[in-house]
Amino acid sequence: MNSKRSGHFGMCDVFTLISIQDGQVAGVQIVENTETGDLQCQAPVEMLLTKGVDTLIVNNLGQKPFSLLKAAGVEVLLGRGLTVKAVVDNYLAGRLEPLTEEYVCEGQEHPYGYCQA
Repeated sequence: MNSKRSGHFGMCDVFTLISIQDGQVAGVQIVENTETGDLQCQAPVEMLLTKGVDTLIVNNLGQKPFSLLKAAGVEVLLGRGLTVKAVVDNYLAGRLEPLTEEYVCEGQEHPYGYCQA
């Protein structure tokens, strides 16, 4: 949980899957991202969907994975924080906001800074 977060969804080495029950962390699972070369990020999205992910918290996310996740009914949140624990704490406290089109990464400048690919 104290691991640093990746700057971009498709470039991360692993995904940290967190189970929440009754407002508490009930489980943590680390899943390797074997498709870091998939520039469209379709393979990681499909893998996360097979794992039953219903909420995804990201620093940055491209248009293709954003559209795929939204179409599958996954809630995508913009999560600031240097570590997984910091972001989970912010999530549990209700301090995260939905990722919107204005934050979707296309390699350009964002309202909060440059895409960290």
